[in-house]
Amino acid sequence: MTDFQLYKRLFCFEQKGQEHGTINIEVEMWDQIKTQITKMKIQIIKTQDNEIIYLNDGIILRVQSLQDVINNPQNFTNLEQIQNLQWKKENEINMMKIVKSMAFWNGKVLKDVGGYFLDGLKQGFWREIIDNYWSQAEVYVFGEYYKNNKIGVWKYIFHNNIIGLGQYNYKGQRISKWIELSDKFSNRSQITYIGEYQNGQKIGLWEIWYKDYETKRNKQIGGGLYDQINSIKIGRWIENCNNFRDCSQVIYQGQYKNGKKVGRWDILYRNQQSEAFQQMQNYIIKITTKFSGGGSYDDQVQGDQIKIGSWIEISEEFYKWSQVTFQGEYKDGKRIGKWEIWFKDCHTNQKKLIGGGFYDEKSSTKIGKWIEQNLRFYYNSQVTWTGQYKNGQKVGRWDLIHEEQQIGGGLYKEDGDSEIKIGNWIELSHSYRDWSSVTYSGEYKEDKKVGRWDIWYKDWETKKNEQLGGGHYDEISSIKKGVWIELSDIFDRYSQVIYDGEYQNGKKVGIWMELEKKRWKLQEGFKKIKDINYGN
Repeated sequence: MTDFQLYKRLFCFEQKGQEHGTINIEVEMWDQIKTQITKMKIQIIKTQDNEIIYLNDGIILRVQSLQDVINNPQNFTNLEQIQNLQWKKENEINMMKIVKSMAFWNGKVLKDVGGYFLDGLKQGFWREIIDNYWSQAEVYVFGEYYKNNKIGVWKYIFHNNIIGLGQYNYKGQRISKWIELSDKFSNRSQITYIGEYQNGQKIGLWEIWYKDYETKRNKQIGGGLYDQINSIKIGRWIENCNNFRDCSQVIYQGQYKNGKKVGRWDILYRNQQSEAFQQMQNYIIKITTKFSGGGSYDDQVQGDQIKIGSWIEISEEFYKWSQVTFQGEYKDGKRIGKWEIWFKDCHTNQKKLIGGGFYDEKSSTKIGKWIEQNLRFYYNSQVTWTGQYKNGQKVGRWDLIHEEQQIGGGLYKEDGDSEIKIGNWIELSHSYRDWSSVTYSGEYKEDKKVGRWDIWYKDWETKKNEQLGGGHYDEISSIKKGVWIELSDIFDRYSQVIYDGEYQNGKKVGIWMELEKKRWKLQEGFKKIKDINYGN
């Protein structure tokens, strides 16, 4: 979400006579257990003092004034940017209205990043960061501005190497041959597009290339044609999925007509770069050949491209260890009737039905009983949710199930325009899996955690469930306060580290102790490793 979009939504509170309000959004974050990008829910709060607070699980990620949001708009695309990225301007020569812009990351200047504004417009040579810049995508873009338009040659720099470049004309339009980066370019998703621009429009053949993170080999994985006049996709294309990366190499193959997908489109998947792509019906579905990965689009190309008939689609979290697919029917571009959720275990090569439910025939909203995979469902964390939908919203009791045993869950409000958690809940940690059975138990009021929450750990072998930590959330703001004991993000049977310290206003303060229970000396309990000073 851009700051401009954020400002518009926050402005709605003022129009309704509200001095404060909360917006819930999803942002991308790095999952170090699964070594992939995943999504996390955060809250953006406008206070009565016109401050904007970014909050997750009672921890304040960022605070800025509403005026700063308006004067210095930023486009945050991931969690790390919210926590670390700051742009600052300072006047150099007031008479000429020259302003210098600099970027800061975690409080430190990003070397040589930024440039100058003249009369409010970017001017001269700039070194910028890509839109999805973070620790896994430290890519810089270097080139020249003239009155806010990019001109001349611009280069993409990654690990001190030029990985992309191209030229702008004096109007700021891309021209001639370009090597572009995908929107989600990162260490493990080094996707580039190679082709030609004419007056800012893509024309002719464009190729899609992927460089493997481990082997460093760069190979073409797809591509297709753009019309020379209208710059729309035509003919046969092979495209990478949005989340294509080293352990999720999925492509789509089919036909475009007048810039829209038509007819049969297949989904193909491979385990690693050395393998050829295989169709989903051959690779993922071993039990039956009745279905194939992908599906069909309506051949009538008036209006939007429309999915029709039977489809098999992949989950957003699809990768080697979490091969989850959805199987069902589309009508006029909408899911209808019964849909099934399937999982293929990469070790046994067996495919099994793990869930599903029904979509309303008219509204295409989820209705009735559903069994859904947990967001972080994979081979050693096969957890599902079971509960009821009403008008597309979760209502009533929802249970977390693992190996046919209830391990958590809680209540949603029966009525309302959104899904609101209430009462006592047991939730899973982000890294929950067989040997890291960490859960949180406590109370929700109107979708906010309040009061005491406990942190529990169940040993994989002994099955003993033990409270290891916890603390308090404020009853009004749902911000963490007072003394907390927290577990490390990678806590499991073989790496047991906890942190003991204090929160004030949603931020760690003072001295926090780091304690560890040694792998081969579990009976000795936790022992202090070091102190961490967070100041006041």
